[in-house]
Amino acid sequence: MAKSKKRYILYGFMAIIIIAISYWGINYLKGIGLFSDRNVYYIKYDRIDGLDVSSAVTVNGYKIGQVTEVNLNDDLKSLTVKIDVSSDYNIPDSSVAEIYSMDLMGTKGIQLVLSDKETFHKQGDFLIGSIEASLKDQVSMQMLPIKNQAEDLMKELQNVIEIISYIFNDETRDNLDKSFASIKTTLANLESASFELDTLLISERQRLANIILNIDNITTTLSGSSEQMTNILSNLSDFSDTLAAVDLAQTIKSANDVLANLNSITTKINSGEGTLGNLLYNDTLYQNLERTSRSLDKLLTDIRLNPRKYINFSVISFGRSISVTNEEDLSPRDKRYLDRQRKKNEKKFERQTENDAQSHLKDDFINDSFYFIEIKHSGTKINAEVFKNENEVFEYIDSSGYHYFTALHYDNKNSMTLLSLYQPEYPDSRIAAFIDGKLKYI
Repeated sequence: MAKSKKRYILYGFMAIIIIAISYWGINYLKGIGLFSDRNVYYIKYDRIDGLDVSSAVTVNGYKIGQVTEVNLNDDLKSLTVKIDVSSDYNIPDSSVAEIYSMDLMGTKGIQLVLSDKETFHKQGDFLIGSIEASLKDQVSMQMLPIKNQAEDLMKELQNVIEIISYIFNDETRDNLDKSFASIKTTLANLESASFELDTLLISERQRLANIILNIDNITTTLSGSSEQMTNILSNLSDFSDTLAAVDLAQTIKSANDVLANLNSITTKINSGEGTLGNLLYNDTLYQNLERTSRSLDKLLTDIRLNPRKYINFSVISFGRSISVTNEEDLSPRDKRYLDRQRKKNEKKFERQTENDAQSHLKDDFINDSFYFIEIKHSGTKINAEVFKNENEVFEYIDSSGYHYFTALHYDNKNSMTLLSLYQPEYPDSRIAAFIDGKLKYI
């Protein structure tokens, strides 16, 4: 009986060993190591194009992990993919997890496009997801311009055919036939007129010879009277010279007087006399303008850096606010004020958690409406250096990630104008509003 019990115990141990080895072998074939540390990350996709559990996760073609779960979200419009990555590899912030085709058969995998950031994702973070364009999509993109050009060409050909059909209708063809008939008649008339002109020249040949002879006699007479013609022209020249001499003398005198006055004025200007001379040779006006320009530049700089000295306004804190400015342009007094402000904010953040800040924010907005321009939205925190060109940037955190707002205003009639000012630098910017304590997008 004791031997029987030992045998059953031995069978049990062997069964456990076989199950463990089978489990280890199956996971080994899947690429899962039982004794290696793994980091878990999540990615959200709109579609996965055939990605499946156990698909490889690679960096530059080298496998560092695999897909462990693919779940359809409650909204039935998106999917969440869970991946296991070896703890030996840290994934930098803002890295992209891209679904791509691993071979010509269409096997799908995830390749990590690593960013250059020096901070890293923590275990359980959501990575940014994207999908590589398929071969069909790439071919479609390449062929789309040709398709559009072909469609445009077909439209042009259709327009040409319609124009030709419109021009060469029954009425137009009838008009063309009549036009050709008219041209034929015109040519016949021209032929008849040329025949009549030829007949006229033959019949009037003697008279034309007499007309030419008379013209020759007139030219001979004019040649014989050349001396008389010369005298007449000489008399006209003397008369014109007399008239020119009388007017020219007075004109020259007037011109001399004008030149003398102009020379006097020029001399005074060159010597620095008068208002114009002072403008040309006295640099007092230029110096005054230069000093005024520098003063105006300092004033504008001070207004930009210290707007509260000239304009009274209030800013609603979004839990954690970031004041961005170029500290090298600040005066020593402003730098001291900025240091005090930072220390004050640090103490404030130590006294309350981010969740308390968010609830406080909603309490501030529960009975009023405020509008902003959201210039950035990210799943991870963004460095303040990105917003160095903005005077006031507000950070707001909720379940969807980090929101960065600017341009607080109370009338949404100004929202589109403000949005057009920020879109050139922040293409993803959009209008946001806090209405009854809830964040909404317009």
